Amino acid sequence: MYSQYFENEAHPSSPETLLKAATDAGIPEAEAKAFIEDEHEGLPEVKALIREQAANGVDAVPHVVIEGRK
Repeated sequence: MYSQYFENEAHPSSPETLLKAATDAGIPEAEAKAFIEDEHEGLPEVKALIREQAANGVDAVPHVVIEGRK
């Protein structure tokens, strides 16, 4: 993913970039493609994680905390 983004200027959320990253990681192409094409797969979990981190004060990425302070 990082190589595609930083070295090849591929958009990190494009289906093509995600599919290549998944297959490069060893996930079968059909399985990866089905997951990427389903826009609702995992959505509730991701939204819950976003809410949790927002409640923890995370307001940007990357978020660095050193000795308990931003």
